[in-house]
Amino acid sequence: MILHALTRYYQRISQERADEVAPEGFERKEIPFVIVLDYSGNFVGLEDTREGTGKKKQARVFIVPKGAKKTSGIVANLFWDTPAYAVGRPKPDPKKDPVELAERAEKQFFCFQQTIRDACCTGESQDEAVLALLRFLEKQDFEQLFLHPGWEEVEEKGMNVSFRLNTDHSLICQRPDVVSQLASSLSVLGEDDTRQVCLVSGKSEAPARLHTA
Repeated sequence: MILHALTRYYQRISQERADEVAPEGFERKEIPFVIVLDYSGNFVGLEDTREGTGKKKQARVFIVPKGAKKTSGIVANLFWDTPAYAVGRPKPDPKKDPVELAERAEKQFFCFQQTIRDACCTGESQDEAVLALLRFLEKQDFEQLFLHPGWEEVEEKGMNVSFRLNTDHSLICQRPDVVSQLASSLSVLGEDDTRQVCLVSGKSEAPARLHTA
């Protein structure tokens, strides 16, 4: 009874306070920089979301798809990540071979793109902002981004970045059609999945295999 009541409470406040409470499958995350694109997938600008000065700069918090469980392997977050994943630029490390860093970043970048395709490009309906982002990533024309005055800090510190269209105020991953598609994908069963009654929601669902930290 208590678990069910808490679930109903969570569902209610996630609707009433959408900007403060992340829905299922999403989380609140600081995103210091946002890469701005146009509908053709061209770079428009790099937005610094931080406020304050010096070491007290605080990045804006966005509701984004829940981060993947990171291990020593390569696994990408959906629509947001470090520069190594987002645009294939690894964080400089004098203790590591730059060639190996670049090779790993190339694999991370491919994983980032494939994660977006797997999540949002499997059906007939595809969001135009997602397609614009994929065009930007596929072209790999990042020269203007890398020459932007703010990029050096992003790369050196390995800061998280995400994306938005220049006509939107929200991130691509926050667009209603994208959120709806991601939410519906949570209930899709794999070939080997079997449903069980969830003790929290009371619904028949597929049990999660992995949980984030």
